Amino acid sequence: MLERIGSNDYKLIVIHGESGVGKSSLVNGGLVPGLQQTVIGTEEVLPVVMAVYTNWVEELGRLLAEGLNRINIETFHGTSLQSPDSIIQQLRQNEQHNLRTVLIFDQFEDFFFVYLDKAERRQFFEFLGECLTSPSVKVILSMREDYLHYLLECDGLRPAFSERAPWSGSVNPMASMDIIGHDILSKHVRYPLGNFSRDDAKSVIEQVTKQSSCYLEPALIEELVQDLAGEFSEVRPMELQIVGAQLQAESITTLEHYWERGSKQGLMARYLTGVVEDCGPENQQVAELVLYLLTD
Repeated sequence: MLERIGSNDYKLIVIHGESGVGKSSLVNGGLVPGLQQTVIGTEEVLPVVMAVYTNWVEELGRLLAEGLNRINIETFHGTSLQSPDSIIQQLRQNEQHNLRTVLIFDQFEDFFFVYLDKAERRQFFEFLGECLTSPSVKVILSMREDYLHYLLECDGLRPAFSERAPWSGSVNPMASMDIIGHDILSKHVRYPLGNFSRDDAKSVIEQVTKQSSCYLEPALIEELVQDLAGEFSEVRPMELQIVGAQLQAESITTLEHYWERGSKQGLMARYLTGVVEDCGPENQQVAELVLYLLTD
């Protein structure tokens, strides 16, 4: 992923996978910290992560301004970033500060629930197309793969001259999609995430425990992978993360202790109980209902 962001060959990246496969964890726990420590050529990297789309222009402008403030850069002419035009200008200005901006739209499927009208969604896609024309801007969309087909709207947009976005320098604002060949779902753009194989899951556990100096008995690791993989021989990253956190919280390091504490089912049950309790007694019924609705 970091190699793609550092390459001029990848302007847009679409991370996709099933629910629970670890897309947000990759973004917030791996990608963003990695980018904050990365220099590409002579450019430092400013990652801006957005996951709320109720008013995408205002939210993106706020997040971009906050990110710049953290590295002591003022917004363009001190203006507030409350329009697509001002955001585009700021992104271009960032290049003058040797700054590569990576716009990350996490849980992007939510965007389509907020904006049901295609005309409203069009403004975002025109903005997206304009971002792709800037050499120092990368765009990442992270979303569930069962919503990928919504992105095809982007390929089909061909606005007339009179309809072009005010910030666009081209007659057709979507002409900038030529950069990705008007094929937003091509293999060149997509970055699929899947479940771990048994071997991959075992390797992840061993690496994490080694880095954290938290020893787990080899027999426990084998049993844990077996329980998580089940009949499908695949491990969901989210389940691995939850069970791993619970092992650490309960100081379980041996297979015998793991069995005593109810194995995977016991760990998951206590984790969920803790989540409900954290919501407070007044919200217990609502929290339990939400968990029930989230189950398959």
